[in-house]
Amino acid sequence: MKQIDQMELLAPAGTFESLKAAVANGADAVYLGGEQFNARIGAGNFSNNELEAALEYAAERGVKVYITMNTLTKDSEMDEALQFAGFVYEKGADAVIVQDIGLAGLLRHSFPELKLHASTQMTITNSAGIRQCEAMGISRVVLARELTLEEIEALCKTTDAEIEVFVHGALCICYSGQCLMSSFIGCRSGNRGRCAQPCRLPWRIRKKDGAWSEEAYYLSPRDLMGLTELPGLRKAGVTSLKIEGRMKSPEYVAVVTGIYRKYLDRLRAYGEEAYRIDEADLEKLEQIFNRGGFSTGYLKGIKSYRSLVYPVHPKNRGVRIGTVIDARRDAVRVQLEKPLSMGDGIEVWDTAQGVPDIIVSSIVLDGEHVRFAPAGTSPWVGDMKMRVEKGSQVWRTYSKPLMLEARDSFERGEVRRVPLEAVFRLEAGAPASLELTDPDGNRVEVFSEIPAEKAEKMALDEERITRQIQKTGDTPYRVEQVRVETDGIGTLPISALNAMRREAIEALGAIRRAAGKREKADLSSRPPFAVTGMGKEPESVPALTAFFLSKPLLPAGYDRYVARIYLPLLGREELRPIRECFRGEIFIWTPNIVRNGEMDGLMNALDQLEGMIDGISAANPGTLRALGEHPGSFRIHADAPMNLFNSHALAVVAQWGASSASISPELRLDEAERLNAHGLLLEAQVYGRVQLMTLEYCPASLAGACGMACDGCEASRGFLRDRKNKVFPYMRDGGTKRTLLFSAEPVFLDEPDKLLISGIKHFRMVFTDEDDLTIQAVSRWFHARFSGKPPAMDEREREALDRLLAKGTGKGHWFRGV
Repeated sequence: MKQIDQMELLAPAGTFESLKAAVANGADAVYLGGEQFNARIGAGNFSNNELEAALEYAAERGVKVYITMNTLTKDSEMDEALQFAGFVYEKGADAVIVQDIGLAGLLRHSFPELKLHASTQMTITNSAGIRQCEAMGISRVVLARELTLEEIEALCKTTDAEIEVFVHGALCICYSGQCLMSSFIGCRSGNRGRCAQPCRLPWRIRKKDGAWSEEAYYLSPRDLMGLTELPGLRKAGVTSLKIEGRMKSPEYVAVVTGIYRKYLDRLRAYGEEAYRIDEADLEKLEQIFNRGGFSTGYLKGIKSYRSLVYPVHPKNRGVRIGTVIDARRDAVRVQLEKPLSMGDGIEVWDTAQGVPDIIVSSIVLDGEHVRFAPAGTSPWVGDMKMRVEKGSQVWRTYSKPLMLEARDSFERGEVRRVPLEAVFRLEAGAPASLELTDPDGNRVEVFSEIPAEKAEKMALDEERITRQIQKTGDTPYRVEQVRVETDGIGTLPISALNAMRREAIEALGAIRRAAGKREKADLSSRPPFAVTGMGKEPESVPALTAFFLSKPLLPAGYDRYVARIYLPLLGREELRPIRECFRGEIFIWTPNIVRNGEMDGLMNALDQLEGMIDGISAANPGTLRALGEHPGSFRIHADAPMNLFNSHALAVVAQWGASSASISPELRLDEAERLNAHGLLLEAQVYGRVQLMTLEYCPASLAGACGMACDGCEASRGFLRDRKNKVFPYMRDGGTKRTLLFSAEPVFLDEPDKLLISGIKHFRMVFTDEDDLTIQAVSRWFHARFSGKPPAMDEREREALDRLLAKGTGKGHWFRGV
């Protein structure tokens, strides 16, 4: 097991100001993005010139920089992505964070010296997934945020790879990398860095009686705060602690980074037994940003989702500072429990009026205008825009003193964070020399422009020399040790000594700024993708496949229309009647999330089906790896949740042992047509609801008591409704106790023959909540369109299809893309 003495503190930098804030407040490393290929396109981000300056700035101060290239990349963008990676490689990036397995493969081939980190959007939840990352040359894995501390520790024990976990900031309700909600609602893909956060909007849930609940923020989690869990994370073997927040202000970065730095240092200095957190620091974290308070996320194996999700308000709640005891149209009188300053931002939580907010422009205390009112007083506060009710709570969402303090931390001047050792030599009749050495072993030596002279009265003494050399001023350096070697009679003008110090520091700075830079890489070659899949698929004619969310009742002769079916994991006896009546291929689909403790059970269950099934569909890198390591004769299908978005990703899963693959549902038709299958049989979804989210959390748990007995719960299947009255079905899996949330309407590609000119040979229908008649009607209709024959449908089937179309369908991303 890895022993971690000091965990890395990794801070976000959405802008250069945020970078300075992170460095000044003790970050060991920062992560930031360029203008493309990163999962926070809405952040300020860095131009290439700014990136070069940022890399030099951080390198001089001993801070690592990880560049985010954590989005899915189209074939048409791959050359540009490689050029950008080449730029940051040459300029000294310490690592690149990647989601796309195709891009990761190209980066490993083109830049073998560049470290790769697997983004949390790669959805790594098990040790097999980590092994797959290691096999790709990835040195660090950012784990899914849903894992518990116990699971994290178990994973750390199984690998030499570095493990990174999120420790503070916004949580997604869905597993990262598995969310298509923003993409399918408004074409703003989270996998492409453009998430519109529909989860933070109000929703309604269908109640038992069929009525809809009041609007609430059912999909909006509280922010993560893992400060209390630092001892456990260190004990687990975690390498790096990540703060979320590239969209946040520099002041936010300063406050959060500074507090985590304080407690990491405290933990290292005094150990777990003496680890205590000051209430004042917790309040600062709450003040700078929180959504309904904090939670420890999933680290403690949380089961009460009321403590995870805050359904009342999706934005910063701040800190409660008092209660309205009197009100008029333009002001409120507040009984303060905490102080209030001019320029603070407050919200008044009025049950009748909503949540009016103001920037405090007037404080009147005891009849006098003041700029500050202490706790325990009752000032009049304005300028309110409306009258509010007495008894309303007052929350401070913006603290001007805290913001000024935070800004001062990175604007007041350099934090002298790089310790130096100095040797100064002085001998009459010869130039004096100053030697500086940094912690990385870099060394410079400079000489005075004039020789030292013999002192007429008093030689330049050791104390004065030391004092002058330690005056490093507004630089990132501090001289901790000075050794003076002097003949005792020599002297030198102080101005000359100061000039030597400035020259030496500038020379050492130049070395440090250039230390990580590399020679230009050769990008002329591409990796030789040899297909080593287990049992290549035979040459195939176009065919239909059907994916069933639950065990189907197949009609006789269904294999006349459908060549392959995907079924949930069934026992042999459950599967036997299907095997006897269906002569096509039977594949078992496996969940897109498989935790470490679930993998052995999954493999054992699949073993029992040998001889009855033709293959297994893997929906994450870990399952695919585990299947490849597992003895057996199953063919492997790489499924859509693996986000296979480009030809290089297809080549990678072919190398991993897949013989067929489903392409990403976010690809346009013309993009799909140009894919190189690399020997894989390609499949695409032409019908059915799209799985938009995978959640550990059940939305119904906020509407009533939850005992985690999902199998017998009436609310394990339900519906959410958005502001536009679109209804989204969800299903709670009783085995995994995860929730699958589906699109409001099924995809229905009514011109499927357009796909025949592509390399796609299998066309998938996804059946989630359709009845048997609808399944039959849809299957007949698509079979007819692909065979060029009129559909042989009876009247009942035609009516079923008409009802389906009348409810509304869509074309997914086939003609719009992301």
